[in-house]
Amino acid sequence: MIESDAFVQALQDIGVDFFTGVPDSILGSIIAELMERRLYTPAVREDEAVAMAADPPPHARPPNECGGHRCPGMAVCLIAWMRFCPHCHWA
Repeated sequence: MIESDAFVQALQDIGVDFFTGVPDSILGSIIAELMERRLYTPAVREDEAVAMAADPPPHARPPNECGGHRCPGMAVCLIAWMRFCPHCHWA
């Protein structure tokens, strides 16, 4: 398994510089690494995280690029999974 610092560095190396999501224990070490590097903006819900990734808040926007909005071709990485729910019939 890849270490959290190596994973975050690999994403930064390809240009990913804004991270958001709903805090989750499975990604705890990755989130801790992102917070240490001051790259993570927590979200309350998943839809909020997707909206922030599509158009990051002002503090996370590159200065003077595309009017402060996410530019075409900027790197975005989406990590999603579904946990098993014993009460859900579709699982």
